[in-house]
Amino acid sequence: MQKFVFKMAALLKYREHQRDLCRQLLAEAIAEDQALFDQRGRFEAQRAQQLEEMRQLTAEPVVDIDRSAARRFHASQLSVEILLVENSRVQVAKKIAERRHHLVLADQKVKALEKLSEKHHEEYAAEQERRTARELEETWMAAHLLESSES
Repeated sequence: MQKFVFKMAALLKYREHQRDLCRQLLAEAIAEDQALFDQRGRFEAQRAQQLEEMRQLTAEPVVDIDRSAARRFHASQLSVEILLVENSRVQVAKKIAERRHHLVLADQKVKALEKLSEKHHEEYAAEQERRTARELEETWMAAHLLESSES
């Protein structure tokens, strides 16, 4: 009895590989977004620290203008960095959406081939079952004819 071989197994393997690549690219984009999110959090914390130090400096009886100006300058630089990170996150969000779309398409292609493979396998199994039944019937008929001819 022959083993079932899907004729499009190479194509199925190729499409599975393509789907795996799409998954990997999506995971990389999500990791990039997470890194940007973390970076934004660090910048916000640093900015909040600078603003708090500015408040503390203005609460002192003698205000150190140079230190206060340096804190204000650094806080404004951090605000710009936060805006740049947010802009980068918008771009990464577009990349994530595009990669999700590609993954969905790749997954649909794989599922279509898997369904076709399953259908072919069922047809193959049904054909094998018919052959086995026919062989059993022929064997039974031959044995029955042999008994009839001997009697």
